[in-house]
Amino acid sequence: MPKLEDLNEAQREAAMHVDGPCVVVAGAGSGKTSMLVTRVAELIKAGVPPNRILCCTFTRKATKEMGERIVRDIGPRAKPVVVSTIHGLALRMVMPKMEGWKLVSKTEWMFEVVLGPKSTVNRYGTGFSKELNVEDAMLAIGKAKNSKQRPEQVEDPIVRQVYRAYEDLKKARKMLDFDDLLLKANEFLRTDANFAQKMQSRFTHISVDEFQDVNLVQWDLIRKLAEPHHNLLVVGDDFQSIYGFRGARPELIIC
Repeated sequence: MPKLEDLNEAQREAAMHVDGPCVVVAGAGSGKTSMLVTRVAELIKAGVPPNRILCCTFTRKATKEMGERIVRDIGPRAKPVVVSTIHGLALRMVMPKMEGWKLVSKTEWMFEVVLGPKSTVNRYGTGFSKELNVEDAMLAIGKAKNSKQRPEQVEDPIVRQVYRAYEDLKKARKMLDFDDLLLKANEFLRTDANFAQKMQSRFTHISVDEFQDVNLVQWDLIRKLAEPHHNLLVVGDDFQSIYGFRGARPELIIC
């Protein structure tokens, strides 16, 4: 069992925070994982059911490591604690409502289609393969989606047309990419009151690690899930953000 006395004063203060919002500015090597695990133990000790605790991390590797550490340090009673990436959380929220739709992890082939020339066999082609390569198109459209921009809101006319064609192709084939999971989760929370009530009542205490790498769409999702209780703790260091090219907004940590 993690012990408060093993933490320094600042770590103890964060670990003992139970109710209400909390921002913890901490970088790598600061003991933030020990603090987060200890906080889970303190929440359980305070009477919070383990299955109502959500810990979000940024990578699948970090998710696996934190989940294992929580169970190892706290014991079997902590097994129901949910540890997930934000995309993984959105996946579990969205796919049960998207009957007949498929999640596509490799989208390069679709970008090759929409960048290629329009023809009788390729109605989604834009003919911009010389102006924009597949990798740059994926980055530009991913950043636009993570910044909550629809195709018509994109300034670059080439990216705007490729983005629109890409969305049309996915819709025609009933396919979603990983960015769509976040957008759909937010859409359902906004437009489906029953869905929102169900999702918002699922967790009473939420923490987010590596918060400096969260983008606007991810922040909208976490914020909406925490709305009924506002028991949200975020941990990050705005000087350590590395995903600006994907739309990360480190300034959110001080909003």
